[in-house]
Amino acid sequence: AKYTYATEDSPAHHDVKDFKPMIASKEIKTNQEYIMPSLSYPSSSTTATVKDILYTATLAASTPLAVEVANDIQKEPNWRWQYHLHAVRHVQVCAESSSEQCLEVAKAGLEQIYSTF
Repeated sequence: AKYTYATEDSPAHHDVKDFKPMIASKEIKTNQEYIMPSLSYPSSSTTATVKDILYTATLAASTPLAVEVANDIQKEPNWRWQYHLHAVRHVQVCAESSSEQCLEVAKAGLEQIYSTF
């Protein structure tokens, strides 16, 4: 589906929290199929995808804490119920990193997303 965004004439223009994509065409294909890509984990899943992305992004900070957190992300057996703890630790890595390291984290995460999909 094609998307269009709020313009300066729309009510959402001045309030970011109200900014939402609007479907440009009412004709939406409902038979599209999205398949998760094959990753480095034994089976493809949303869990494996997110773990790969977060692992790669966190590791890009290149600090001892980043390596520890990234390895914990990769080894987490109970991701569904523990991912929030890893998200907090990822933010901690970024908070303790320089601006340049944070940019590297963001770039690595985006590159992993683009290469995955």
